[in-house]
Amino acid sequence: MEIRRVSVTDAELLEDGWLVRGAGVRRMRRVLRLRPSDVVDLLIPGKGLYRVRLVGYAGREEAVVQTIQRLPTVDPKRLLTLVMPPLKHEKIDEVLRRGVELGLSRYIPLEAERAVVHIDPSRWSRRVQRWQRIVQESLESSGCSRRFIIEAPMDLAGVLAAAPSEAVVMAPVEPRRGIAEISIWAWVQEQTAGPAIPDAIYLLLGPEGGWSDREIKLIRERVVCVHLGRRTLRSVTAALAAMAHLAPLLDPPP
Repeated sequence: MEIRRVSVTDAELLEDGWLVRGAGVRRMRRVLRLRPSDVVDLLIPGKGLYRVRLVGYAGREEAVVQTIQRLPTVDPKRLLTLVMPPLKHEKIDEVLRRGVELGLSRYIPLEAERAVVHIDPSRWSRRVQRWQRIVQESLESSGCSRRFIIEAPMDLAGVLAAAPSEAVVMAPVEPRRGIAEISIWAWVQEQTAGPAIPDAIYLLLGPEGGWSDREIKLIRERVVCVHLGRRTLRSVTAALAAMAHLAPLLDPPP
C-alpha cells in the first residue's frame, strides 16, 4: 500500500510524537480518510520529514501522531532568494509553484519603479496566504521540509542594502543592454569549478515595464549580470529558466 505524503503548517514535539496543525490535517481526515493506526509521511516545515502513525484527531485541524522514523529530505543546502515584482494575472503564482520545486527558499516582492502591478497594502495579507498555500503544495509534492519565507515588499536599493556581503546578487539581463558579458550557464560552470560555491544567491528579475535608469545604475554597481541567450524572454520564462540553471548549485553532489 502506498504511503501518502502530507505537509502540515505547525507541529509541537511530544514525548514520542507530534501534535500537528494545519490544513494538512484536514486533508488527512477528509481526503485521505486516515484513521488511527494508519501510517503517513509527514513534512514538518523547518523540522524534517517523518514517517508517523496517526494516534487520533484532536480538533478540526489538529492531530496527534507517533513517530516511526525520520526520513531523508531533499532540502537544498544553499539559499536561493527570488527578488521579483508581482506579475499581471497572478503569473507570479506559477513562478513560486515551479520555483519551489527547483529549490527556491525565499521570495522578496520587488517594488520596482516601472512595475506594472503595484502591491495594495489592504490586500497584502490575503495575497501572502494565497502564496503560502501554493508554496505548501509544492513543498509537499517535491519532498522539501525547509520553511519557505515570504518577505515584506522592498525596493531595489533596500534589497541590495539588506543582502549579505558574501551573497551573490544576480540579474538576468537582455544582451542588447550591453551589461551582461557572460551567460548564466557559463557562470554556473565557473562556480562549480571554483574553490567555493556561494551559500546564498539572490536572483533579481526586473518588472515587465523594464528597469529605470536609476535602477540600472544600482545594478551596474552591485549585481552580477548574466544573460539567458539571444532571445527576449517573458518574465515567467526568464525566472524559471534562471532557477533551473542555478538548481545544481543549491545541492551539488558530494
